[in-house]
Amino acid sequence: MLNEDQIIEELLLLNSSIVHDALRSENLLNQTLPHEIKPLLFENKVVGKIWTLSGKLKSNASIDESLLSWTDFLSKAEKNSVIICQPNNNSIALMGELSAEFLKLKGVRGYITDAGCRDVTSIKSEIKFPVYCRYNTPKDVAGRWIVNEIKQRRAAAVREGINDYSKVVVYVNTVKHVKNLYEKFNEFSEKEIKTLYDFGVQFITGENNSLGLSNEEFLDQFRKSNSGVIINVDILSEGSW
Repeated sequence: MLNEDQIIEELLLLNSSIVHDALRSENLLNQTLPHEIKPLLFENKVVGKIWTLSGKLKSNASIDESLLSWTDFLSKAEKNSVIICQPNNNSIALMGELSAEFLKLKGVRGYITDAGCRDVTSIKSEIKFPVYCRYNTPKDVAGRWIVNEIKQRRAAAVREGINDYSKVVVYVNTVKHVKNLYEKFNEFSEKEIKTLYDFGVQFITGENNSLGLSNEEFLDQFRKSNSGVIINVDILSEGSW
């Protein structure tokens, strides 16, 4: 069986269409970025462990406070990861040339943000660090934005909207998958299980949903309510999150 690093190298040999079609064949249908988030360079291919970063605008933040918060994130970023940044705003840049160069030197594979990027020419032509973003602006984090969460997520998840989610829905396609999930839970420590329940985890089977909807209709219905996150059991079983 391939280890995590070997899987990453194998995936690098594939294009996104092949990966999309393979996931679709497994009924994993919510697996692409919003169309508005685009790479600075379309030639770049990004594969790696997901490492998440989120923060918020803070009107009274000092330049020192915001930059200390940002450099703390840079120091903790992990090699071979793909960083996904949730900015909770649509006005500033959450990546620039100094940060891009630092992350590249650390061995980070790429950076995806639901916000902007600055120093685009330098990042594209000189640093050549893969960045995906919505827009370009010179307006940076200094005195404006602070980090409020950093976390490595070994499981891949689909997050709906840009607000902090209130609960997690573990969606499984069959009763067999439910059984497998509970067997997996037996391997978790009491502390890990308590954390899951404290976070509001719910378990729902697609074939037995009480609404009588198809799997896709059911997913669509749930995505519109409760700021849920849908995680496929097969992905969840790859590790804790």
